[in-house]
Amino acid sequence: MRRPVILFLAIGLATLVAADARADFSPSFSGGTLPSSADYTVLAAVQTQLSHGADTFTMTEFVVQLNTGPNAGDLDFVLGVTANAGHIDNATMFTFNNDNIIGDFWDNTDTVTNGSISFSGVGGAIPTSGNAFDGVVTWEFGPTEIPQGSSSALLVLQTNTTNFTDGGVSVNDGGSINFDAFEPGPAPSSMILSGMGLLSVAGVVLVRRIRMPSVAAA
Repeated sequence: MRRPVILFLAIGLATLVAADARADFSPSFSGGTLPSSADYTVLAAVQTQLSHGADTFTMTEFVVQLNTGPNAGDLDFVLGVTANAGHIDNATMFTFNNDNIIGDFWDNTDTVTNGSISFSGVGGAIPTSGNAFDGVVTWEFGPTEIPQGSSSALLVLQTNTTNFTDGGVSVNDGGSINFDAFEPGPAPSSMILSGMGLLSVAGVVLVRRIRMPSVAAA
């Protein structure tokens, strides 16, 4: 009678692995434009200034929900960085749910505003290369970097998720400065798979308890 239990356990573990599987996103680093501000809603925004030695940087991020088109309801994550003093080699976004990222682009023609928080990507430095590996997306700004007094273009990650969670952004000037930010949340399908996996493993424990022979009192 062990085969059903072993099979049950194997299905549960396989489901958990499937839910946790992450296909590394391949950035294109191509140009694009955000929709008109009437076609999206800013759900959250953060703007933080931090220093590293004599260098000072500002990180701005917006979580944007699309209101129209085939991807209505999905979220875009819009990042911008400014070198107030010093220079920026690259910007890194920690996106541990990057299996939900479906595209990216930079936009150096638009500005995003949410209340008192605003970031203009107009004329901003554009990434020349970068990579995505194991839940981290990095934009490299090449030999010219982002010089003092300048900002990046808007750096946009497009997703197929409708929720977001706490994440982080790192700005590098030879050393890293870490900012609290937002990242894509798990897609509903991933949450369902995780739940199925946990239920399967819990079922094995329950079956074993039911089949445990009782011990007669001495």
